[in-house]
Amino acid sequence: MAQVYKKLEIDVNKDVTSMITAVQNDTKSRYLDVVLLDGSTPINLTGHEVRIYGKKTDGKEFYNNGAINNATAGRCQFELTSQALVLAQDLEVQIILFKNNVEVLSTQPFKIHVVKSLISAGAVESSNEYGALVVLYQNLYEAHTLLSVMGAGEFYGALATCSNLTVSIDGGAAMRASGSTSSNAFVPYVPSGIGSRSTSSSTGDLSHPMPFKRSLVITANAGSNLTGASISYALYE
Repeated sequence: MAQVYKKLEIDVNKDVTSMITAVQNDTKSRYLDVVLLDGSTPINLTGHEVRIYGKKTDGKEFYNNGAINNATAGRCQFELTSQALVLAQDLEVQIILFKNNVEVLSTQPFKIHVVKSLISAGAVESSNEYGALVVLYQNLYEAHTLLSVMGAGEFYGALATCSNLTVSIDGGAAMRASGSTSSNAFVPYVPSGIGSRSTSSSTGDLSHPMPFKRSLVITANAGSNLTGASISYALYE
């Protein structure tokens, strides 16, 4: 299959000024071939994951995994999927680095100009695409459950069956709620009517929801005492 790679060198501290174009509705053929830099120094991607997030002009979004081709050289690649290119528009995207499923670094947002195709693809409708989340859930282990939310909102609380429950807001350090091996709650704020829940955290519930601007990551880990872990509910809006 014919494939085209747009080569980019992106300094995470600077705006991306390169002209990037693609054609509406192209499928499995257009890729970004990116070298991530800190100034003139390649960012070592060893032990990290890379993902691309984009928002379309109709408000729909996509969030997909990339591939690391040369970790020490900071080189990674991203497919521009048919959903990313479904609208002729200026598409705003951002590359995000994760380590252990926690966001650690992001590029400056940049634009991809999607040129209108002369060939109609009326059967293709714009929708949200969360390939990265699909992959995360496909690769869950019984002893480890993760919920990742991208975007802005307010976090109310979570209840899980696990040994360790942690929450990370906007890529910050994981906050831990120490529960028993059978149930564990992280409750910055839970509205009345949700039902009973318990927590053995040393601090009481906060009086207000916990806001997040970019991401919310909830991780339930069984540790060595259970054969499985599950998140009963996570409340956010």
